[in-house]
Amino acid sequence: MVIQNPKFKIIECGIDIFASSFFMLTRWEEYVNKIRDMHNRFPAYASLAYKNNFLDRPIVNEYVEMLWNMLKFLGCKQEKKKRISTSFNS
Repeated sequence: MVIQNPKFKIIECGIDIFASSFFMLTRWEEYVNKIRDMHNRFPAYASLAYKNNFLDRPIVNEYVEMLWNMLKFLGCKQEKKKRISTSFNS
């Protein structure tokens, strides 16, 4: 939510971007959830990402973009570094 005030720009974000990123990058749910398949692997169908239909989305990248856009809105002038993608396909 964006709240505009003549003196201040305020953004309220309904999620904790840092905690959510930590949760996704560390795969914390695989550690605490004891559901396993016959090969002792954590099944995708038991994940929060699967249950909420974002298993195939780069959700942490989306969080980074969200944060970047909020910072720009608040007046951050920092330039974003260019990303170099590497491919192993010949």
